[in-house]
Amino acid sequence: TLTLTINWTNLADGNYTYNVSIKDSANNFNTTLNRIITLDATKPLVSYGVGTENDNTFVRRNNVYVNVSVTELNFRNITFRLHNSTSQVNITTYSTLITTINWTNLPDQTYTYNVSIIDFVNNQNTTATRTITLDNVAPLVTAVSPTENQTITTSSISFEIRTNENSSALYSLNNGINNISMTANASGTGFTATNNSI
Repeated sequence: TLTLTINWTNLADGNYTYNVSIKDSANNFNTTLNRIITLDATKPLVSYGVGTENDNTFVRRNNVYVNVSVTELNFRNITFRLHNSTSQVNITTYSTLITTINWTNLPDQTYTYNVSIIDFVNNQNTTATRTITLDNVAPLVTAVSPTENQTITTSSISFEIRTNENSSALYSLNNGINNISMTANASGTGFTATNNSI
């Protein structure tokens, strides 16, 4: 028995076909069957696409839509993951190249999501994890000052309001034609402003 080996090196990613032929001293000849091997040392490329919200976004709806762009010749599967602050909400894996998912009927809260790709030689890559907050409930607002029916006798007026959640606030003296930002406290639930031009 004669054992011979060969090692082709520095090959680019791709599909290769090989076989081995042998001839003896009496000119008898034989060849192995062809075999195909795929070399793939490159991680899949995956990135967020059109329609996916930016990281740390607040939206008023009950769904999370994710779209990704994928570059991979030897695709095996794609996995979409959605978590809330305490647990896994959904993990969906496709063995066909489906690049979008829309999780629907979600309750208001903060979610994180990402997408992973694996190819046939187990190279893998994952998007950055993004955070999105679904919020369909308007904040409660309490006017602290001026109080109802308060008479103002100076050209300066101070406004103060409180809310039940982290927010931003504007005030207007002309039915919203001009809106002026109010200064938030550290928790984002209290706001003040002073107008000296009344």
